Amino acid sequence: MQVVQQTKNMMHQAEEAVQDATQSMSDCVKDHPLSSVAVVVGAGIGVGILVSMMLNSRREQDYASQARRIGERMMSGVESIVPQSWMDRISR
Repeated sequence: MQVVQQTKNMMHQAEEAVQDATQSMSDCVKDHPLSSVAVVVGAGIGVGILVSMMLNSRREQDYASQARRIGERMMSGVESIVPQSWMDRISR
């Protein structure tokens, strides 16, 4: 029973802390509306740039791996068609 009561007390304290933080943020936005908008827009642009960079680097890695696989398929196809003596000359 004591553990249940302690858990309820902790949850109540956490709820009050969240409400206080929400109220203070709301008051700050009311006191400084233009600065608040500028901060949020700047943060949004920053997050957008980071996400874009992450997606772009993954896409480049995907393109590189696809190109490598295509090249390997082409070489195996050429190797199966071209006589070994020609392949020896090409690889030099």
